[in-house]
Amino acid sequence: ADIRELEGALEEEPLPDVAALEEDVRQCDMQIQDLREQCQVAEEKLSEAEPLFLELQKELSDLRQRMDVFQQQGEDLKASVEKSDNDTQTCEKHRNHYQTSWEKKRAELEAAQKLVEGKELEIQATQ
Repeated sequence: ADIRELEGALEEEPLPDVAALEEDVRQCDMQIQDLREQCQVAEEKLSEAEPLFLELQKELSDLRQRMDVFQQQGEDLKASVEKSDNDTQTCEKHRNHYQTSWEKKRAELEAAQKLVEGKELEIQATQ
């Protein structure tokens, strides 16, 4: 009885369209071939781009090294400017000190000259 039911069920089910299935398989094969070609093109482009990528990586590394050198030079220059500023301030202090000392000595010299002139006048007056 089970066999007869299965035979009846098989007779009721339509048979698949073999031509349609073959067309589906053909379409899938064409898509697979198209994808293979796209992969090959992509691999070729990748192999062309890889040396350029490596070159750009090296250039980037070189630029980073140069940037580090410039940064160090900038820090060295900043330290040099700070030292120069400190030296300039020290020179200014010394200049001010010497200027003040010179002005005092000049005033002492002028006072001494006036004293000498006064003494000379006294001497002339007593003669």
